[in-house]
This record gives sequence, C-alpha cells and structure tokens, in this order.
Amino acid sequence: MEKIDLLKIYNTTLKTFKDFLPQIENALGFNYSNGPLECLNNHIEVLKRNAYEF
Repeated sequence: MEKIDLLKIYNTTLKTFKDFLPQIENALGFNYSNGPLECLNNHIEVLKRNAYEF
C-alpha cells in the first residue's frame, strides 16, 4: 500500500473513533455484556436449522 492510502485509512479510522467517542466511553465504563444473550440467540438459530430437516 502506498503511504497516501495508509494516511487516508488512518484518518478515516480516527474520525470514526472521534464520532463515536461518547458511545465508546460509555461501553468501557460499564461492566455489561450482551454475550450471554447472543449465545442464547445462536443456540436458538442452530436449533431452528437442525429442526428444519425434520
């Protein structure tokens, strides 16, 4: 990659971080995760896929 391409990518990344800074700080400030809920959703989706064959 050229140097100019990298600078453009870095600028885009930094702009995105700046735009979402309050949300990022909020996410890091709380000890909350939606991991267990996503796990349950995944199990339901797998069950639905397996049950489709019956």
